[in-house]
Amino acid sequence: MQEWFNWHAWRACDRESGPWVRIPPFPLMYYVYVLYSNKLKKRYIGSSDNPQKRLTEHNKGKSPFTKSGIPWKLIYYESFPDKSSAIKRERFLKSGQGRKFLDGLLLNSASVGSQPEA
Repeated sequence: MQEWFNWHAWRACDRESGPWVRIPPFPLMYYVYVLYSNKLKKRYIGSSDNPQKRLTEHNKGKSPFTKSGIPWKLIYYESFPDKSSAIKRERFLKSGQGRKFLDGLLLNSASVGSQPEA
């Protein structure tokens, strides 16, 4: 399968516009992700084109800011068509209103499926 992607990622241009160019086989997406550390009882908000890879990097201690909270768990993410939109959303989620939004969202999702107390 990987060979197919590699082969189809190359597209020819006409002779006037230049040589062969590499075009991704699918559009690149950017993500805003929220990690949670049970150890620190804190969230971390970031953006990346590969949130699973970033989670692995955070859990390997490659980020000084999150090193003390290992292990981190991916608890939420949103996708965007471009980097600037993802960064804008990341900044919002780090603001007071964004934290309130996440608090409400994550509180509601945590209560889904839970048993009411008697």
